[in-house]
Amino acid sequence: GPAQYDAYKAYKRSKWALACLAPELQRRLATGAQSVCAVHPGLIDTDLAFGFFRRYLPVPILRPMQRALLRSPIAAAASVLSA
Repeated sequence: GPAQYDAYKAYKRSKWALACLAPELQRRLATGAQSVCAVHPGLIDTDLAFGFFRRYLPVPILRPMQRALLRSPIAAAASVLSA
């Protein structure tokens, strides 16, 4: 049958593609007035992260740890915009 979609593999591949694209865009577009970079905002408190960590920790332990250790989506976006 068809291969099953794996959200984590798709996420990792998309991040790798962006990291590989940044240097090429810099090479093609750089005129001295702008630059291109790939930014990693850190671990973010999202459903994708919850689904990943749920594989390893029970939910009653995971939820408080996730909120304490992972960045909010707003904080992560701010770090990307300020890069």
